[in-house]
Amino acid sequence: MRVLLISLFLFCLNSAYAQSIKGMVKDASDNSGIIGAHVLLYQDEQIIHVALTDIYGSFSIDSIKPGIYDLSIPYAGYQTLTDTIALMENKLYNFEYNLSDIEFPFCGFIIPIYPLQDLLQNKYGNTLVINRYSDLIAANFGDPSRLAYRTSSTSIQNDQSNAIVYRGLSPDLIQWSMYGASIVNPNHLSNAGTFSDQASASSGGVLSIPFETISQFSFHRQPYSNHLQSGISGLFDFQFDSTGDTFFKLGLLGMEVGMAESLSNSDIGIKAHGRYSTVGLLSDLGISFDGESIRFGDLFLHLDIDDHWSITTTYGKSQNKKSPIENGLTEKDFSDISYDAELIMSGLHYKKEHYEHALVFSHRSDYRDSYSPITEMRDSSSYSVSKIGYNGTYRDDRLQLSVNSHLSIDDLDYTVSSFKGNTFIFQPTVSYLFYKYGRSDFTFRPQLSILHDSGSEKSLFVEPGIQAILSKNSNTWIFSTALKSQTISTLIRGTKLDNGEVIENGQNVSRVESFSSSLIWKHRGSIDFSTNIFVQTYFDLPVIGRYNPVMNGYNFIVTGEYEEKLQSTSYGIELAADKSFGNNLYLHGNLSYFQIQSDNSPTRFDFGYVANLVFTKRWNKLSGSITGHYRGGALDIFNDYKELDLAQYGDTVYDLRDYYRIDAQLKYSWKDNNELILDIQNLTNRQNDAYYYYDNYLDEVVLEKQLGMIPILSYKRIIN
Repeated sequence: MRVLLISLFLFCLNSAYAQSIKGMVKDASDNSGIIGAHVLLYQDEQIIHVALTDIYGSFSIDSIKPGIYDLSIPYAGYQTLTDTIALMENKLYNFEYNLSDIEFPFCGFIIPIYPLQDLLQNKYGNTLVINRYSDLIAANFGDPSRLAYRTSSTSIQNDQSNAIVYRGLSPDLIQWSMYGASIVNPNHLSNAGTFSDQASASSGGVLSIPFETISQFSFHRQPYSNHLQSGISGLFDFQFDSTGDTFFKLGLLGMEVGMAESLSNSDIGIKAHGRYSTVGLLSDLGISFDGESIRFGDLFLHLDIDDHWSITTTYGKSQNKKSPIENGLTEKDFSDISYDAELIMSGLHYKKEHYEHALVFSHRSDYRDSYSPITEMRDSSSYSVSKIGYNGTYRDDRLQLSVNSHLSIDDLDYTVSSFKGNTFIFQPTVSYLFYKYGRSDFTFRPQLSILHDSGSEKSLFVEPGIQAILSKNSNTWIFSTALKSQTISTLIRGTKLDNGEVIENGQNVSRVESFSSSLIWKHRGSIDFSTNIFVQTYFDLPVIGRYNPVMNGYNFIVTGEYEEKLQSTSYGIELAADKSFGNNLYLHGNLSYFQIQSDNSPTRFDFGYVANLVFTKRWNKLSGSITGHYRGGALDIFNDYKELDLAQYGDTVYDLRDYYRIDAQLKYSWKDNNELILDIQNLTNRQNDAYYYYDNYLDEVVLEKQLGMIPILSYKRIIN
């Protein structure tokens, strides 16, 4: 008992004299938080504590005895900051450190208000981070996901949607999350640009969460951290706060109103936002657009309850109705088509010191009904999915423990696919950071996930990963490798025969697994330059006929059993450069070459090369952006739908032309609270190829073209 009392007394004595320090590490040029910076605390030339800044640039160090300490913040591309601090008893310390670039203010991780400072690259792995001020890049239309295809090896499937194609992988493989917790596809008009006019798995025409609502939007690309939702392509993640503008905005795309306020003498902050499509309003007033009406609207609410708790809710609805028109040229012109979709997401987020938790409920439903007088056929389909997602993380200086889990409830009834059931995913992860600082800074983080999937033939998956970073002077080398897997979409979990019978073995396909490795070299100088060599192998790809739905898209599934499991490999090299010419003139360019090798199955999105070029210039009241996007042509894996002969399915492959587009934006601001924005998509009115299809009215195979030039003019008035 005496030993226990003495130990307890010493513990209490030590706690009484222990101090805590908190702080922020920011980029001196734009005041944005710096992610992944190590804050080193020395005493007698020995490191006694290391803290890592989070996604907001904040850090905390607890249980430090009073005394005098040396503090150092080394970060590649910035001047190492040093400070001496004296900690007194019974006092909480808050510090703010601003790092300056080694040569010029042009570095990093978050895209700030000038979009090409730190443009579409980062120097800490394969993650692109966008904030709400990143919308100065041309033709984004208020959709942060449309900036993703300005990065290396990333393109879009077509002009009508934000279907992101990463390294030749189908857009259907993109995952979505809120604070790391899994959510449903958050896009309006998810049938936009698809061949069958059915809902796509992960994309759409308009993101229901616009720039004005986010604090940051991250695109995690392979290989990325294992504590996030496992996926073989990429992961989009949303973060929110209550800061922002109170404003209204009128434009040809939509009408918006937003409010952001912090209650006086309180930690409570609130942000609200609403939007409705302008075309939808004109349709409501009786104006016809060749027999078609498109409506979408969304409401958003975020509440910061205190420094730790927040609640976020968003609701969206969209409609696309097309009536028959006279003097039509194709079967679709004479068809009557109605598409309706609805989605809701509501999440609870908690963050304090070493802990972060997010619990999110999301639901979406898609309904489609069509009638063709040419074939005298009526086709109806429905697709609904509900998810309860959870992500919890504990972090200290070295150790990170996390759990990512979700329950998915799916109900699908298509003409050729039917599935109804529940899927439970449970994924605990552990990682540990080893580091060494000196003339060369080196960090090494191994990680391990154990994943359980109740809806897969193989239910347990072991997924290791490694990230190593070496920084010296103006150079940084990053090696990452990870084994990941992904649930096969509900859209192909079951196939239905003509008599309505569901093929059971189509429902229990295994998760697709992927092993990826990436070696990045980044150099900072008068020109920022980076190169990335990558290779990725995919296992257990289901194949029907010669069609591989995972690599080619879920929208083209026909009836039949999955005959085999395929293996594919993609590899390539990415080059990127950023240059500041002074006077707020910036240039970014990237070029990538890649190839997909797949046994016995052609790959739709094996473009071969992708190139982007982005200019931005800012004057006193005027800013402008010109962007160019060029890639190789897609393959159209075509079957004569008049015959629907499974034995021949996918035997005809058409080469689509190379895709290119030039976009432009001009933004004029005056009196600090007025903005006039002109966004032009496809400045040259290029008619890119979309896909081939068999038209029953024309009785021939027809090439569908993509959209031409789209000019969008909008006015924004900031009230506060």
